[in-house]
Amino acid sequence: MKYIIYNSLIIFAVLLLLLFIIKYFYDIYNDTYNNVPKECFEWSNCNLLDQQKLVNTFEKNGVIIIPDFFPPEYCDELLEIIKKKENGEYKKNENETRTETNSEYKRQNIVMPIKECKKYIMDLCNKITYFTDVLTPNPVLIDCAAFITEPGCYPQVWHADTVNDKQTFVSEKQYANQISMGIALQDIDEPMGPLEAILETNNLNYRDFHHRLKIKNLNNNYDSEGVIKDCIYKDDNIKRGLCKNVCFESTNLDKKYKHVKCDCKKGSLVMWSSKVFHRGGQNYGNKNRPVFYITLMGDNGKPPIHFESTIEDSSKKIYIKDL
Repeated sequence: MKYIIYNSLIIFAVLLLLLFIIKYFYDIYNDTYNNVPKECFEWSNCNLLDQQKLVNTFEKNGVIIIPDFFPPEYCDELLEIIKKKENGEYKKNENETRTETNSEYKRQNIVMPIKECKKYIMDLCNKITYFTDVLTPNPVLIDCAAFITEPGCYPQVWHADTVNDKQTFVSEKQYANQISMGIALQDIDEPMGPLEAILETNNLNYRDFHHRLKIKNLNNNYDSEGVIKDCIYKDDNIKRGLCKNVCFESTNLDKKYKHVKCDCKKGSLVMWSSKVFHRGGQNYGNKNRPVFYITLMGDNGKPPIHFESTIEDSSKKIYIKDL
């Protein structure tokens, strides 16, 4: 009997030691990659002088703004391309991207001609080469388009653009980053419905997210798209974004996550991670909100969300280096 008790105690002690070792190295890994403070810019006032600091700021927040990125004349030229595109002056090209958008009411997602936009794409990428080398190595062009939100459009539902790459801390490392980069083509103030985001949710994986819901007893309050079930606009495709949303409500439970609106001056660059919770805001002003944007994906991991190419020939990849 004593022999059995003695062996059981040894086994128990060994198991405790193993758990201690696992936790020790897990904490070291977390400290190394997540928790060690790194020098950052203010999220809404970044610059190009220190691109490692730019990387740090983006990885921490999931959305950043670089003011005065493009000169006003570039913005005006891009607005002219948008106008010509809307008037049918450009023929459709097999390499053009095509991306659907949420909440289409008074919200346009205009495919932009890559050839005519090459000058602006290359200028953008050349200014942030270190940033893209670190976060989207050998970048692939996923989107080349323009968002136009018109007065009267309602907010989108809160969402992240990619899902599979947010499942767990470990699985996330298998997937390539997708980063969208938008140029404000005129001054954007709050009434025009700028991009909204919840800072640092790019680092909130879904395992931890659903654990937060469970401990706060929120699991059964929302539908499969995260909209609260008792909202009168739940089934209204136009006003659905007015409903309470689980992404916003759950991250609003503590002070860690901050809700921001990306109002900015003409020529500013707004960059957001496909993993951050965000949405297009409600335009209750009297002017359109035009944004030229591209999305880049690194060529160093699996494409997130069972990714399908956004160009007509899905067997192709458009590498920035080949433009």
